[in-house]
Amino acid sequence: GLTAEFGTDSADYHAIATINGVAPGGTVSGTRFELKINRPYLGTNATETWVLYSSSLITFTTTPQALTATSAFTGYLRAAYVPGGTTTAATALDASSSVVPIGGSSTVSVSGDTATTTFSYQTLGGSNLLMYILPHHNATLVSPAKVNGLTVTTIRGTLAAMTGSTWTMTNQLSTVSWNSPRPIDTTKKAAIQTALDSEKTLYAYNLDATEAYLFGKQISRAARLALIADQLGDTAARDSILTSMKSYLNPWFDRDANVDLTRSLLFDTSWGGVIDMGAYNISPAGDPSNANQGFGNAVYNDHYFHWGYFIYGAAVVAHFDSAWATTYRTKVNDMVRDIANPSKSDPYFTQLRHFDWYEGHSWAAGLQPNGDGRNQESTSEAVNAWYGINLWGLATGQNDMRNVGRYLQALETQAAQLYWQMPSYNTVYPSDFAQQKVIPLLFANKAFNGTWFGLSNDIQVGI
Repeated sequence: GLTAEFGTDSADYHAIATINGVAPGGTVSGTRFELKINRPYLGTNATETWVLYSSSLITFTTTPQALTATSAFTGYLRAAYVPGGTTTAATALDASSSVVPIGGSSTVSVSGDTATTTFSYQTLGGSNLLMYILPHHNATLVSPAKVNGLTVTTIRGTLAAMTGSTWTMTNQLSTVSWNSPRPIDTTKKAAIQTALDSEKTLYAYNLDATEAYLFGKQISRAARLALIADQLGDTAARDSILTSMKSYLNPWFDRDANVDLTRSLLFDTSWGGVIDMGAYNISPAGDPSNANQGFGNAVYNDHYFHWGYFIYGAAVVAHFDSAWATTYRTKVNDMVRDIANPSKSDPYFTQLRHFDWYEGHSWAAGLQPNGDGRNQESTSEAVNAWYGINLWGLATGQNDMRNVGRYLQALETQAAQLYWQMPSYNTVYPSDFAQQKVIPLLFANKAFNGTWFGLSNDIQVGI
């Protein structure tokens, strides 16, 4: 019941040159319209080819700027870019033009150390669905088969087309748990012990940060020292560090017994999540003003960074103190539910708040809008969060939870190595851009050579 229009952003940059081989002007009718669109900034006479499909006969009034239907329309219109403008690409698109995705679901199963991901698309018009896959899909794809000769270049690298309404991918999961898979070199033990003795004094007994993010870093660092002490066989140092950790960590969970409410957690009923009480008091959840207080915790910015440190610290304590694990199991589980809840039916927490199924990695931004879309700067903190969930599940005998952590850890690591790191064998990005070797900050619409805290140089790639 609406009047359809297909237009370009600017006649100066993307004028419609021809429609079915004829210059625009007057009207055109049909169900398939092949458009040549000028791209003068790429060179003289540079064009790209698009096809506009209609589910039934439609008539457009045409100009170099737009095709506008002459009457109200009911049905669907689909626009497809034709890579290289080739007949082969256009034929492949035509073959699937009537198969329309209208929904879908994702499932994961784990067997041993192998995870299988399945994307199941709901379609109209058959099962011969044509979709593009990203490089990380391509690297782990089991089925279906790709379409020969149909690829497109994007800021996520070269996308390959394939047909089929069900995708199956497999990933190997890490078996790393508390310590390195290799024992400590006996010739280095004395030096490591000396370093531990120094660092535990500096970093294990004064975990007094009032912001959740900064405290999380403190508790996580102390946890690492406790594990080093344990691997060295220094049980006295280990137990002393664990006692200190519990004395600082417990008040964050024991809100009723905590006089200082700047170090406590709150369940937010507006958005369904665990937030830092101190940040909430300054910037209420959902209020964009002062959103940077507490590193944006009250508006769900970077939650998996923040809670990942807590969960990792809790996992180490639980590894050595099962009674503590029993006491705080529900509250730590709630932190996991906030950032990595696998259930669609949980009435209190959203499903996988930060993780993007299709992109295969997480986005850090919370409720704040950004013109370049969602973003992630710190893949290391993302991997650390999922590693923490892996260890928490291991320490508390929650094997399904452990596998959630291992799964997210595997995909986040794969994505970091493809989309953030650019060694010479990585062909995702153009060679001149890839000379930077790393992308500090990736947006949905931009790969950016800078951070939130400063720029290196102004090199970026956008759509």
